[in-house]
Amino acid sequence: MQAVTIGSNARDLLALAPTGSGKSAAFLLPIISFISKMPPLTGNLAEDGPYALIMAPTRELAIQIDLEFQKLTKNTRLRSVVVVGGKSAQEQGSIISRGVEVVIGTPGRIEDMLGQQTLVLN
Repeated sequence: MQAVTIGSNARDLLALAPTGSGKSAAFLLPIISFISKMPPLTGNLAEDGPYALIMAPTRELAIQIDLEFQKLTKNTRLRSVVVVGGKSAQEQGSIISRGVEVVIGTPGRIEDMLGQQTLVLN
């Protein structure tokens, strides 16, 4: 509960909590609140990259975070993409180029996409 308040105030936080305690929601809710106030990422804005980047240590965790994001943003304009190995980098890059508010991925694939300039973080 404290993490949501701290995150909403744009403060840094390091926290530990057991599985199933809502850690993903605790950092996603402030991100969603912030992004909801921003203009939609279309056209020229999409070329500057996403509003948020979430890096996860494993492909499975990245996918799990995205599923939680999808639940929390149902019936909104907010879009995300998971960028991980084992899936087509071209397809992931195509989705990013059309504009997504949040990119969720693993360090290796994020680094690859930054190096190929498929993902920009302006």
